[in-house]
Amino acid sequence: LAANPVAAYYLDALRANLFLSANEQDVMAALVRSLARYRGEGTLSTWAYSVARNTAVDAPPPRALAGFGEYNTLDL
Repeated sequence: LAANPVAAYYLDALRANLFLSANEQDVMAALVRSLARYRGEGTLSTWAYSVARNTAVDAPPPRALAGFGEYNTLDL
């Protein structure tokens, strides 16, 4: 795989998409868990954005992206 930088690039992109999907699932779970704490003082979208932002900030570094960026796209 290392001999084929194009394949490695697309594998890294696939790993990035898998991480995003997992992160989106984490955000949805956090929204469901914290829905009872929503007080209605602000808009629902502002509250949801805040939960999503905090979930993303608290997320551990993605191990799936460990080698991401290793290949320069200009070398393809």
